[in-house]
Amino acid sequence: MKRIDLHSHVVPETIIAAMREKPELYRSKIVEEGGTRWFTRGKARFELIPEFYDGLAKVEAMDRMKVDISYISPGPQSFCYWLGEADAAHAAKLVNDGIAGMVAQCPDRLRGLATLPMQHPDVAIAELERVVKQHGFRGVEIATSIQGEELAAKKYRPVLRRAQELKAVIFAHPENIGQTGRLDCYYLTNLIGNPLDTTIMVANLMFSGALDELKELKFLLPHAGGFIPADIGRFEHGHTVRPDTACDTKTKPLSLLRRFWFDALAHNPTAVRFLINQVGADRVVIGTDSPFDMGDLDPITNLEKVPGLTDAERERIFWKNAEEFLGGKA
Repeated sequence: MKRIDLHSHVVPETIIAAMREKPELYRSKIVEEGGTRWFTRGKARFELIPEFYDGLAKVEAMDRMKVDISYISPGPQSFCYWLGEADAAHAAKLVNDGIAGMVAQCPDRLRGLATLPMQHPDVAIAELERVVKQHGFRGVEIATSIQGEELAAKKYRPVLRRAQELKAVIFAHPENIGQTGRLDCYYLTNLIGNPLDTTIMVANLMFSGALDELKELKFLLPHAGGFIPADIGRFEHGHTVRPDTACDTKTKPLSLLRRFWFDALAHNPTAVRFLINQVGADRVVIGTDSPFDMGDLDPITNLEKVPGLTDAERERIFWKNAEEFLGGKA
C-alpha cells in the first residue's frame, strides 16, 4: 500500500544562498558553526540539515519514516511576504526552481508544491502559471495570513480564482504567529499560535462567502486542521443565531467543512480518531512536517495506533485521499 506525505518541508539551496548573500533583504542569517549551517530569523533558529535542501537526503528520511512519496513544500521561512515586487518575484522563483531541482533528483519519490509572492497578486498569478506549466506542480503553499491580511480578502481572490481554473490545490500553512503578548512564552507561538491561525483563516473563508465563490478550490490544512474539528459546532451555532456571521453568506459552516482536507498531525492517536469522526475518513491524509522538531518522524507507526482504524480508513489516509485531493495519480 502506498504512503503519501502531503506536508514535508524544504529550504532549497537556491534561497539559502540568497539569504546568505543578502541577510538584510531576507531578514535572515545563515551562519556556519563547526561545519554546521544554521538558519536564524528573530527568535527562530534551526539547523539546516541536508534534508532541507538535498533531495537524496529527503528520500533517506522518507525511507526511515516508511513514506513512499512526499510533496515537498517550502518552509514558511521562505515566504518573504514583505519584499517589493521585483525582489518577491525573484525570491519565489529561487524557491520554486530549487524545489523543482530537488524533485528532479528523485522524480519517482518527490513532488513539488510552490510558493507564491502573495503580497503582489498579479505577480503571484504569473508565478502560479509558470510553475504549473514549467514544473508541472499541482499545487501551492500559501500562508494562512499575508502580513496580517486574511487570505479571504478580496485582493487575493484573483489568485485563488486562477488556482481553481488551473486545478491547483492550496496548502495553507501558518507563517509566524503571536510574536508578542500571551503567546510569547513556552513556544506557545507554535503550540497554540499555529493551529489558531489556521482556525481564523478557515473562519474567514467560510463566513466571507469566499468558498461560495470558489466552489471547486481545494484546501489542505496542516496540524490536523487546528481547532476547526473541535470548534465547527460553535461556528454552525453562531451562524444560526448571530446576524453578523451570516451577513456575507447563507451557507452553513458544516456544509463547507468538506471543502478542506486535513493532515493527521495531531500527535495523539485519540485526537486523530476524533478528527476522522468529525471530518470523515475521506478527508484525512498523512502529514509529517518533516524535518522540523514539531513533526512526526514515525507517521505510519503512529497512525496504526489510532483506535479502531479499519482497512478502508487506512487505505484512504495512506494514499487514496491524497490522490483524490490532487485530482489524479500521485
